[in-house]
Amino acid sequence: YVFYVAAILCVAAVVIACSSKKSVPDHKNMLSVEAAVFDSAAGWGYNILVGHKVFIHQEHIPAVEGNRTFATQDDAQNTANLVIYKIVHGHLPAVTVKELDSLHIRH
Repeated sequence: YVFYVAAILCVAAVVIACSSKKSVPDHKNMLSVEAAVFDSAAGWGYNILVGHKVFIHQEHIPAVEGNRTFATQDDAQNTANLVIYKIVHGHLPAVTVKELDSLHIRH
């Protein structure tokens, strides 16, 4: 698990260095950052796409214990939007329980 998080953080640093726009192509680097929400048998999740490739595949609510999925499409979309905001503004894409609470995400 720790290796997985470290790998994501390393990739995030590279993406942040190459991308500066939210959901809009960067014509210099031809990269975009966007979310794709998906429905699964257990609930909702999201992918963060960078340059149309999956950068983060999030099946479960981040920052909470266990493997809970998002209850609604809006919960998944709002969390994905927060992650995109963080990436575009040079922050790590990690999400905290406090941030989930501020978005009124049920967990």
